[in-house]
Amino acid sequence: MEGAGNAPRLLEGTEFEVTNLTGVPGNDLDYYTYELGRLQDTAREVLKAFDDPLEIVTALAAYEAAIPNLRAARNPITHPSDDARLDDVGWFSALVRFLPDGKVEYLVDPRYAHNVAALTLADGLLAFLREGLNAP
Repeated sequence: MEGAGNAPRLLEGTEFEVTNLTGVPGNDLDYYTYELGRLQDTAREVLKAFDDPLEIVTALAAYEAAIPNLRAARNPITHPSDDARLDDVGWFSALVRFLPDGKVEYLVDPRYAHNVAALTLADGLLAFLREGLNAP
């Protein structure tokens, strides 16, 4: 991730040391999570407006299966929720939930499968809308 080499460390020198990328330009996880929610909302609106086209139903189902906890730790309208339900959530290079056994559950990870799912849904929406508009 951008800036990771120069970013400060949290719990430095312990077995739990992590890189703090909060506020690093190019790694705005909050905004990325917000946009993933907007993409999901856009697909839902396309479903309503066009009477549930099968390709979008399928694409949205795959997206929601790939990122099932997208809205688990964030108020989708403004900012991360500021309540007790976030006591076990951390914002690093990915949004994670800390599990009792010491492992983490990835809620939103801008790398790998979550990003692929987002790009796939966006491409599907664009293809569907372009076809309907007869646009290139």
